[in-house]
Amino acid sequence: MATKEIIDLAPQGDVILLCGVPGSEGANMQATSSWKMHDTIMLISIRRIRVSSHIMSSGSPVFKALFNPDKFHEGTTLATESKVEVPFPEDDPYYMSILCSILHTRHDMVPKFTTTPMKEFAKLCDKYDCGLVVKPFLDQDIMANLPNTSASRLLEYLEIVVTLRYSEAIERIATLLVYHSTKPLISRLHGRDPLELDALLAVIEITRLRARREIVIQIDSVIDDLSTQGWACLEMDRSCKATIERTFSLMEQLKEDRLRSETEGCSLDDMLRSMESVRLYDPFGLEDCVNGCEDAKGLSQYDMKFYRKADQIRMLVKGTRFSMV
Repeated sequence: MATKEIIDLAPQGDVILLCGVPGSEGANMQATSSWKMHDTIMLISIRRIRVSSHIMSSGSPVFKALFNPDKFHEGTTLATESKVEVPFPEDDPYYMSILCSILHTRHDMVPKFTTTPMKEFAKLCDKYDCGLVVKPFLDQDIMANLPNTSASRLLEYLEIVVTLRYSEAIERIATLLVYHSTKPLISRLHGRDPLELDALLAVIEITRLRARREIVIQIDSVIDDLSTQGWACLEMDRSCKATIERTFSLMEQLKEDRLRSETEGCSLDDMLRSMESVRLYDPFGLEDCVNGCEDAKGLSQYDMKFYRKADQIRMLVKGTRFSMV
């Protein structure tokens, strides 16, 4: 463990922040402040951070008000003394040191964000209204990796960007959750506070289920169309073997493409990709039909219909505005 009595972010700084509760550093910091910095895991216990009140004020309206001599005791003291110590007993020392490092452009002291610390750090940034200042680090460590992120991790990222009110990030992550979630999102919170995310998660889930419902409607439409061909045979005779064989073959092919039956473990994105690439074919050796149904257009006539429906569903998802929730 590396321990420093003071983090000196501004050698000529006029404020020393006293973060955390005296005597709590050891257990608290080991439990909450493990960060990856320069490929080395560091556990750091910090209570005193020297900063510049001018720099802190320029990056946060809350700090600006705090250090204003006309509004708060801390500001009045600062106006009469060259240096002042300001207690922040409720703030985690390590997260505060990261925030101050960013504000002072000490990027060498900013670790790579991982999910759990980032959620707590986001709450601190929201508290001091400086989310925009840390946005470049979020973009670098989270947003840049979204295409390769699992649905469970996307849900955690969503909590972060909702806390920081990043509209563009909310749109991107919510859309990815629609495409890649295979289970109801509410059930995946696992004890996290769902109240902030309730409305947003509801919209995401409704959009996901609506899109999947459109796939079911498309499949039913194709089966109905095949049945209509059979009903035309032998004056409403339902026993047209060519049509029956085509229908069963269609359902088997759709099952193989994960578009029918066991699709709960299949994401919307997987299903749409299958619709876009589906190549249906007639079963081999169709039996003759007196009305020539075996010579009618085969299952391949539906390939383009599935492709177009997939495109419509993607447009439906794209047209949903999640950040307005």
